[in-house]
Amino acid sequence: MNAISHGERPSVAIEKRLILCLATLLVVNPVIVFLLTKSVVITILAPTIAVLSIQLSCSQPRLKLLTAYLFNAFALLSIFVHAETILLFGYPNYVIKNLYTIEDGYYLNKPLLDERFVDSEYEATYRTNTQGLRISNGHDPTRIVKTTDWLVIGDSFTQGAQVEFEELFTTRLNARFPDKIVLNSGISGLGLGNEYNLYANYGYVYEPNLVILLVGSFNDFMNVEPRRASFTDRVMAHSAFVRLLLTDLRFQDDIELPLGRWTEPFYSNPLDNTYYNVFYTESSPYKKQDIADFKRYLTLLNNATASHGAQLLVALLPTREQIDADALEEVTREFSIDSTALDMRRPNDLLEGMTADLNVAFVDLLPDFIDANKKIFFDRDEHMTIAGHQVVADAIGNYIESRQEPSTARMLSRQLVGDRYPMFSNDGMQITYQSFRDGNMELFLADSSFNKPKQLTADSVDQSHPSLSRDASRIIFTEGLAESFETEVVIMDLSGANKRELTVGDFEFGAIPTFSPTNSQVTYAAWSHDERSNNYTNPQIVVRDLLSGVVKPITDGRSESWRPVFSPDERQLVYISRINNQYDLFSYDFSTASERRLTKTPFDEWDPQFSPNGSHLVYAAHADNNWDLFLLNLKTNITIQLTATKGDEWDPSISPDGSLILFAGQFGLVDAVYSMPYPR
Repeated sequence: MNAISHGERPSVAIEKRLILCLATLLVVNPVIVFLLTKSVVITILAPTIAVLSIQLSCSQPRLKLLTAYLFNAFALLSIFVHAETILLFGYPNYVIKNLYTIEDGYYLNKPLLDERFVDSEYEATYRTNTQGLRISNGHDPTRIVKTTDWLVIGDSFTQGAQVEFEELFTTRLNARFPDKIVLNSGISGLGLGNEYNLYANYGYVYEPNLVILLVGSFNDFMNVEPRRASFTDRVMAHSAFVRLLLTDLRFQDDIELPLGRWTEPFYSNPLDNTYYNVFYTESSPYKKQDIADFKRYLTLLNNATASHGAQLLVALLPTREQIDADALEEVTREFSIDSTALDMRRPNDLLEGMTADLNVAFVDLLPDFIDANKKIFFDRDEHMTIAGHQVVADAIGNYIESRQEPSTARMLSRQLVGDRYPMFSNDGMQITYQSFRDGNMELFLADSSFNKPKQLTADSVDQSHPSLSRDASRIIFTEGLAESFETEVVIMDLSGANKRELTVGDFEFGAIPTFSPTNSQVTYAAWSHDERSNNYTNPQIVVRDLLSGVVKPITDGRSESWRPVFSPDERQLVYISRINNQYDLFSYDFSTASERRLTKTPFDEWDPQFSPNGSHLVYAAHADNNWDLFLLNLKTNITIQLTATKGDEWDPSISPDGSLILFAGQFGLVDAVYSMPYPR
């Protein structure tokens, strides 16, 4: 006998199953699934699996109870999923952002964040790249950083979400030591145990030479053993609805703080001070264990950095109560703490002793904070102001500089928005360059100190590779998107007037032009598009007479050639040509109409520029899997390497008086224009 023979007509049974399947589709709503996942595959699979599960259970008479359980489970899940969707799309202002991904024993920033934190005390943009590393507004979020010189580890004080990227102490360190890549891996809530896990499982892959650990007297000496992420933590990380329900239960709102501000490690409860407050002289088994754990994890971190060939530098950040007598008096009065029961130098003495035992470099920031005589901390929020970040950068920078040769390079850029191709005017009083603004590349002119920038172009088209005429009346540049391979060479007055294309044919294109010293000619790479083959010709070097408009080919186009520049006496051109899939430097002599190969290396050369007297070429070369600067003596053919960093240096040019080399650099997440002394 089958189920139908018990008195239920076949049509009724089918109708019931159909109704149940339709109800299941309503519960596992494909529209809701797609809104949450943005995945067509999951949108198809989830309802299909739900319907098939109900169908399978319905087909078995003995599984009727399972059918009920399944449907109720889908219904409960549906309520949760619909609530999540309504919150995300209907009430986005109530969504509590999740900024972190949970790893094994530590946290990281979520990739591709773009948030604006607004508080009564501060406003700051918080953006991250695809690796979860914090970036500025001008950075490309898809850029991957593979290595670093200095890795900075810490909690929310290091993270610095209250200030802009440019104002972080790590960014200021990068400006002071421009030939170093400095990565900030500070994450809110990390303790020393978490920070050890972060380095041991993640940070070491960047191969830092120096690991800087920023420790806070605020709360780093309590609850040192890392707390493992719970099931609730992981659900909260993925669900805005659960975060809304549980955040108030798990985290204290700052308006509920006893003094209206954060005061850790000081507590109103005497027992909590005994258990956790590092300044409180009365001890407890909890406090002893925390201090022992602190030294254990500091030892582990030191051993881990040493095993990877890096050095460890520890810096101790004071609390407000250590530098502000009024704040200390307020805490002791309102919390009824006997001031004689406090040792306000205890964390400093503890850490000084631990680092001495381990032979680890130590910077006590307390004296610098006391001497600063500035507003170091926000009034309610315990984190550092812009001034506080500057004090930390100065103190750590002074310590490092006292123990190594200072960098000869100097960062000129004021904003980190992808400045490239700097070049002095003939009198050395101005610098032209390109910079990424408002979503595209524009041209700028600044004074010799890179101050008072004047924007020369402002539209939705990319302008790049600026070259200023000798009399500083005109500028020539590349216009258009480089990736399209259909850029134009454009010339205009410095005022923006008389703008015209020099590559005027429908299928004529060009890039990276420069003026001749007499302003009578320009040179650039030119190519065309063949409609019949739908291919582009190889870029070849041409010289154009600005008066007659006559264009003279210099190279024959059999090899791809770029970046031509005139010698100061206008007798030669130097450019790069691609031979056997690799770029080398070549020169062309106008008097003999002959070409000479200047370099023959197993790596690319790029960006040649003459010295003012024409005796040397400065250029970039990809010699050690990154771009460095080199200097070629054209008489002796001797080459010297000018830079040897983990970053990339390119776009060099030499000042008219021969004293400085301007160049652009990319050091991790920082793109800027720099200067360095010309070697003597």
